[in-house]
Amino acid sequence: MGCTVSWIEVDKLGLSPGDDAMQWLAAHPGATRGDLEALPRVNAQAAAANAAAGDTTASAWPDPLPLVAKVQSLPYPVDALPEGIQEAVQEVRQFTKAPVALVASSALSALSVVIQAHVDVQRTEKLQGPVGLFLLTIADSGERKSTCDSFFTAAIRDYEAKQAETARPAQAKYRADADAWKAKHDALTDRIRAEAKNVNREPKLKK
Repeated sequence: MGCTVSWIEVDKLGLSPGDDAMQWLAAHPGATRGDLEALPRVNAQAAAANAAAGDTTASAWPDPLPLVAKVQSLPYPVDALPEGIQEAVQEVRQFTKAPVALVASSALSALSVVIQAHVDVQRTEKLQGPVGLFLLTIADSGERKSTCDSFFTAAIRDYEAKQAETARPAQAKYRADADAWKAKHDALTDRIRAEAKNVNREPKLKK
């Protein structure tokens, strides 16, 4: 990152055990940038030499660890999938030329949607739940995420469309019944309000 890293030699700051930068700032409320730059630094070269010589004092600090770690990716375990799913993943991969991990993720997502309402899994004696999966695929635009999903979810989309078409008569009847109920409800409400006004207008008899 192009940064220059140095260590403050805290043993020379006069802090109590357990104190940190907050206590130092509280003791120096008017500290400037120049004051901070003037704080005693640990000599990195001397610390490295002391560490090489076996010096385990506080000044012999190791080099800081990198903020970003690079992990070597492993081949996707396609052979761990059932044979039928393996063949489907390989076929879609040939069509799309997408990474095998992306294709397999689309396949497992579709299977999860279909199965989770019908099958539970018992992970421990008292821990049982659906076999649903939570999958996240991160890829740039144009990496064929939607294309891979479309291959495996085509049957699901067809099923949803057929169910929606089958449900249309029932939905239409429900809307008609709901409209009729609302009309009766509104009529009764208006009648109650009108009668309440008439009651309030009746003259009261005086004794």
